[in-house]
Formats: sequence, structure tokens, C-alpha cells
Amino acid sequence: METTITPEYLARLASLPDYLNSQLFGQAAAVAEFSGTFRRAALNIAVEPCRPRSFMLLLGPTGTGKTEITILTSQHIWGTKAIARLNMAEFSDENGVLRVIGKGREYPDDEGQLGAELANLEKSGGRIVLLDEIEKAHPRVAKLFLGMEAAEVTFGNGRKADLSKYFFVITSNLGTAKATQMALDGLSRNECVEQLFAECAKFFNKEVVGRFTKIIMFDALHRDVLARVAGKFIDRVVAMIRAHPCFPDASIEITPEARLAILAAGKDVSMGARPMRHSAENRIGEALADYLIAQGGACAPGAEIVVCLASSLGREDGDGCDGETAASRGFAVVSKAEWADLQRRPLAAA
Repeated sequence: METTITPEYLARLASLPDYLNSQLFGQAAAVAEFSGTFRRAALNIAVEPCRPRSFMLLLGPTGTGKTEITILTSQHIWGTKAIARLNMAEFSDENGVLRVIGKGREYPDDEGQLGAELANLEKSGGRIVLLDEIEKAHPRVAKLFLGMEAAEVTFGNGRKADLSKYFFVITSNLGTAKATQMALDGLSRNECVEQLFAECAKFFNKEVVGRFTKIIMFDALHRDVLARVAGKFIDRVVAMIRAHPCFPDASIEITPEARLAILAAGKDVSMGARPMRHSAENRIGEALADYLIAQGGACAPGAEIVVCLASSLGREDGDGCDGETAASRGFAVVSKAEWADLQRRPLAAA
């Protein structure tokens, strides 16, 4: 079923670049290229009827937003985070093809993982098929997927499926380690892009590279961008905790020093945003879990609490924490009143 072009649909397409830039930090160039290609395909402009709507290749280091941009786009355009996602590392052996499209005609109900993913996508109303880390697939599997540029697949049971309404997005980390080092050495973005394209041509060969409607490079995340990413994940963790039934109407503040510690622990240019998310979840989440245990399983309605460094309280790794305080990996939780009192003490001593 084709998407009807309504004023609302056009408005969502128009606002797509701004929405993506508000969610993905440090990827303005990639967002511009992705949005332009996607919007053209979404309006079916200059799209051959015998091809998928798009067949984009996204290149860049892990954790830079290649997968997230597809989920965000699906959510913004169709109102669902659902995408048909296939992790190519799961199809690294020669039997991978059977797991993708089904075992054969003797198994009429088996259409493999691809068939199952497309069926779920149809129910959700999404349209994006994501092939994650294509370089990890067995050559036969990679050849099968890259052949889908013809917008048709034949499942093992013999059924043919039309893929012309889907937006294919393929991701890869090919050549990104070298390109990232080039960027750190001060080379231009164009030079880094050329390096990535050269690596792609070696892996796929030039004929296959020519099948992609667009090849887009995602940049490594530098310190200033990682600081914004840290803030985003900290705010997300706080929002999740405030929605937890054991923290009814709680006010949760993260001190600037604690925010810097989360940034320092999660800063890994080679891994992008993922370590930052884990840093925020682990440090804030574990400290508040300790606090919740100390509070008997629930905090008072409307409680005002502060997550800080244990060292701010004159403790190491939370030693001595009790009722009003808890700590995890150098983090502590205190009431806002106690925190305010602690901040006044140096002035009183002076």
C-alpha cells in the first residue's frame, strides 16, 4: 500500500532535517545528504519502478548514528520506530542464505528472517529495511542482499516479494578506522570521504558500488559533540527514573561535576555515542538503585534529590553512605536540603 501524499506527510518530510539534527549531534553533513535522498525517494521522484525507493550505504565509525538515523526517520515519517533490521554478523557462514530467505520449498511457511521482518514491518506501517554491517555477512549473503537492488526477492518456498516500496539502508564500518585517524590528523572531510570510497570499491567492486543511490559518511564524534551527547543521555536517564513508580513526582538534579565525570568515563572517539549512554545509565542508575534500597524500596512523593560525586561529600566511593545517601562508582545521592547545606559549609567556615 503506497503512502498517500497529504499536507501532513509533506510537513513531516519538510521538517525531517531539523528533527534529525535535533537528535543526532555532529552529523549535519550526513543528515543533509540522508534527508535529501530520503525525501526525493519518499515522493517517488526519479525512482525507477523496478528498484527500491532507496539503496543507501552509510559509512562511519560505530556509535555515530547510522542505525539511529533510520529509526528516527521511521518514527518521524510514519509514527513508528519499527524497521526491518537484519544484523549481518548473524549471517557470516555459508548457511546464512537459508536463514535469510528460508530453507526451501519443502518448508512452505519458512521465509527466513527477512520474510518475518518484512511481515512485521507491514503490520507496523514502517518502510525501512536496515542491513547492519554488511561487511560481516558471508559473501553469498552479501551478494543476495546487494542483488535486491532489483527490488525483488524469491524466498526459499518459491514466493516472490516486491521490494519497490521499501527504503533500503545498508551500514558499514569499512575503512572508518583509517578515515577517523585522517580526520584527527587534520585532513579535510573530502579527503576522508575519498578514503572511505576507495575502501568500499576494494570490498564491493566498482560495479556494486554503482548500485547505491547514495553513499554517506558519518563523522567521528569529537569532544565538544560528545559533551552534548552526554547531556542528552543524562536527561534521558533522569526522565526514565522520574517515570519509575518508586520515584513518584521526584525532582532529580545531576551536579556539574557528576556530569563531567560521566563525560570523562564515556569519552571514546572510536566507539561514538554508545559508551556515553552506558556511562550515564550505569553511574546514575546504580547510584539511584543503591539509594532506593537504602530508602526501603521507594522514596517519598515529591522527593528532591541530587546525584553528585562521593568526593564532594568527603567520601571515597560512597563510604559511609546511609539513609539519605547512596553511592556507586564514586557517585552519591543526597537530599537537595543536605546538598544545599553542604554547599554552605565552606562559606560558614570562612
